[in-house]
Amino acid sequence: MAEEPDYAPAPLTRFAVACNDQPTKSVQWYKALSDRQGPKYPYFGWQYGLSEVCGPWTDEPLQELPNLPASVRKNVLLVQSEFDPQTSYEQAMAAADKAKGINVLRVDDSPFHGQYASVGNPCVDGVVNTYLIHGSTTPNSICPSLPLLGETKVFPVRGPVDKYLESNSSLVHRLLAPKTAKSVDHGLRRLLGERLSDVNDLLR
Repeated sequence: MAEEPDYAPAPLTRFAVACNDQPTKSVQWYKALSDRQGPKYPYFGWQYGLSEVCGPWTDEPLQELPNLPASVRKNVLLVQSEFDPQTSYEQAMAAADKAKGINVLRVDDSPFHGQYASVGNPCVDGVVNTYLIHGSTTPNSICPSLPLLGETKVFPVRGPVDKYLESNSSLVHRLLAPKTAKSVDHGLRRLLGERLSDVNDLLR
């Protein structure tokens, strides 16, 4: 008889982590949010409030999150886009400030939530691969963004990463020439996106 796995993917596990990891509002609050956003953003506005499972979640966290030991911080690489719509830049940098000494890779002008191996950015993939394979990191790196789908160039926007571009303390990776952006394998990118979606569906 085959040995059973010691864990199984279950939506409640994901919800327990997510709902204990963020401020939780009431069911009525999320319903009101949906009513406000729905008419303005019909594509996703209604769903956001109504699909939020953390509204009725009442359990308090069973333990406090530990502080990241100083001895391992140099082994951590945080990858953050400048205009991430789901995990704000400010939120990520606040986490980095609590763990002084970690390595940070900022992606200038990027509006994408996923970065590594998901949008086809050779600069990001190269920096992360070098970190994973060789353990080579730098405390303060910057990569350029990719053009949005349907566009052929990036339109720079003034944001919080720009101060690092102007600083001598940053390592700016200029690996992304315009011709490189046009050579992205969009078929492979779509396939990877579909695989990631399948995994996310299993975790819901």
